[in-house]
Amino acid sequence: MPYAEYARYFKDGEAMFRYLTVSGLRRVAATECVQKDRYTHLALVQFGPGLDNHASDHFALQLSYMPEAEGGAGNAGDPIEGTGRGRYFLYPVEREAGYLPLHRARALAVRGDIMIEIDVSDVKPISKKDIRVLAERQLGRL
Repeated sequence: MPYAEYARYFKDGEAMFRYLTVSGLRRVAATECVQKDRYTHLALVQFGPGLDNHASDHFALQLSYMPEAEGGAGNAGDPIEGTGRGRYFLYPVEREAGYLPLHRARALAVRGDIMIEIDVSDVKPISKKDIRVLAERQLGRL
């Protein structure tokens, strides 16, 4: 995935693009999967050789706003076993008149020079087990 496309996922995409460029971003591998009403987006964000701290910094930046109600999940999340600081989050359900409810979940972890970011959305509830297992499987592949 081109840097600019990845940066567009963020509120201030232009600033994120600059941040990633100066942080030694090497590449972003991303995939999306749709199964019925469930949409899953997975990104592996890799920084240059020897730049593990940049992956950790990017991870920490993403993790920092997750407890906030505005833009984050509004909670501290739950730990992903075996990752140290990796966490998964369930967002409060979003309800809007005339639309089906929107359920969201997110997992963040870092391993070496790669940050893992998983986002899931569905009109049906997403269990903690679903997002946790997805994150654990991806970590196992790394």
